[in-house]
Amino acid sequence: MKMLDNWLSKDGAGLPLACLATTFTFDADFFAEDCLSRFLSISARDPDGATGLDIAGMLEEEERLAETQVCVLVDRSCRPDARNLRWDLVPVRVPHGLLHAKVVVLIWERSMRVVIGSANLTRAGYRHQVELGMAIDVDDDCAVPKAVFEDLLRELRGILALAPGALDRAGPKQRAERILQRFESRLSSLSFKPSASQGLKFALAAGSRDSRPLDRLADVWSGSPPQTVVAMSPFWDDTPDMAGAKEVLERLAKRASAGDRTRATFVVPVDTTAIGTIVRAPAQLRSVAGSRIQTRVAGFAAQDDRRLHAKCIQYQSATWFAVMFGSSNITAKGLGLDRAPHRELNLWLGCRVDSPHAKKLATLIPVGEELDGGLEFEPASDDEDESAVADLPDGFEEALLMRRECIELSFRTDRLPESWTLGWTPPGQVRVHLLDATAWRGHGQPVRMEVSLPANLEVLPFLLDVDWTAAGESNRAGWIVNIGPEAVLPPPSELTGLSSDVLLAILASTRPLREAIENALRAKSTRKKPGGDELDPLKRFDDSGLLIQRVRRASAALWGIARRLSARCSSLDALEWRLAGTLGPEHVARKLADAASCDGALAGEAQFLIGELALTVHRVPWGTLIVDLPEQVVHRRIAQTLGVLKGIVDGLNTTRHPAIDTYTQNVFQEVGA
Repeated sequence: MKMLDNWLSKDGAGLPLACLATTFTFDADFFAEDCLSRFLSISARDPDGATGLDIAGMLEEEERLAETQVCVLVDRSCRPDARNLRWDLVPVRVPHGLLHAKVVVLIWERSMRVVIGSANLTRAGYRHQVELGMAIDVDDDCAVPKAVFEDLLRELRGILALAPGALDRAGPKQRAERILQRFESRLSSLSFKPSASQGLKFALAAGSRDSRPLDRLADVWSGSPPQTVVAMSPFWDDTPDMAGAKEVLERLAKRASAGDRTRATFVVPVDTTAIGTIVRAPAQLRSVAGSRIQTRVAGFAAQDDRRLHAKCIQYQSATWFAVMFGSSNITAKGLGLDRAPHRELNLWLGCRVDSPHAKKLATLIPVGEELDGGLEFEPASDDEDESAVADLPDGFEEALLMRRECIELSFRTDRLPESWTLGWTPPGQVRVHLLDATAWRGHGQPVRMEVSLPANLEVLPFLLDVDWTAAGESNRAGWIVNIGPEAVLPPPSELTGLSSDVLLAILASTRPLREAIENALRAKSTRKKPGGDELDPLKRFDDSGLLIQRVRRASAALWGIARRLSARCSSLDALEWRLAGTLGPEHVARKLADAASCDGALAGEAQFLIGELALTVHRVPWGTLIVDLPEQVVHRRIAQTLGVLKGIVDGLNTTRHPAIDTYTQNVFQEVGA
């Protein structure tokens, strides 16, 4: 099974609700185009945009993201490319270490899935490297004990605690906690099969200052200590003590069993170059075990020349077998031995050695030929456990886009460098200066400060550049930007430019959203072309502007809005998008008002349609949709929308019709606006 298939829902799962993932390195384009598109069931974009399908894809993406909470927890060293700000990218600072865990939690209406493994959210991790992972469908038939997921929940909350921001304030950290609350609530509603019935034991093995992954071996082991170990890792300690490898050996039995010596096999990556074979591991790995343990170093049996990135440890005795896989390299930082270890996540499985499970698990490590001591041993230079860029100083806490023209910056004033500047470089444009240490001090060194953005920005900031000087050296790092209250993020300009007739056509269609958008854009493009089809007089005739057609389209569009609003909301953010987003009644009403002064518009037409919009919103059975939402907050937001619609009608500067004036007054009186 391909790793990306884990992002696809199973039959009957329902709509996607939430996604939370952790990763060290990160590829924003890959995540959006390959992972998120599968989870949200978004169609591929038209790369040329020649038919207007890019706009269709953009609107489909905005619709899906407005209904689904998505958060990626990433190491603070990450410097991401451009992304849609409707999903959160939360930087996590592990004290003197890295966020190295790789886990994905996917939640649909009637299904959940957890993926634990070694792959970062990058193209290389999912397509080009050798990785190990396990996807677990969390449902009533799940054989993995509930305690494993409860441990996972605690660990994810521990990682989230290292992110900037407060849980009681609207922002990415609060939204991530809401995903974890949804996960926790769903867990509590499930009944789990006893894992013993499957002949397997499970344990989550986190790595941190308070947890060493190998300590959880005892939770899945049975009987006498293991006699053999096979350990595979792309990275090892290149130090005299080789603490990671010694920790692996420490779990082996101290005495021989029936005269057999304990044995250890270390599986390492091997590169074949023009100058010969290079073993990507320290040479001292051959002698780290001493004379008590029979040791050999073997090459990874590579397939298709893919690079080894998987990490796995297998222990075996005469009666029992156990395996651990996940994010931990066999290093001091990976196994929780260092004073400042990385945050890791792994999974242990244990079973009888003669079981079918053991036979399958034993194949996880392809052991190649033993490596001759005469080969060149040279550890990989691009060790992923080392950040390649300067760390952003702790003083730069959180950057939140509060409004289109304003970004809020939070500081830890005692941890800022003496001299620094802050800017934003829009794609293809020159750098925009936003703030520096001198200006910040001039404002009284505030802990939180709002900074104005230039009014002409076509792209909202997703990453700020921070330049500072330390010990006489210049440094630069990225400061990840998220949004504060989700409602502040406006739709892309390409979507706000859609005309009222296109919006009504989309809403009137009963076809899937993508198809409805494409058809509406294609029809509008055809009407603009002079002459039409010269051979077919019926195709040359355009009746879209006739009153009867406009009435039919408007009636169908009102039904479409009612259908959209009547679907159950998963969050207040989703409700906000339905009311004020591109296809929401507030935006449609503004577009109708804009079109009221165009040629062909009848006196009072826009006024009447906006009144009908108000009735549509008012008649939605909100009581059946707000089971999981605060009722007072929802009704307050509905009243706000009705007030917006009334304000648009009152502000119409067009020829009015007395009868329609009376009608709309009665409408807004009825709906309480």
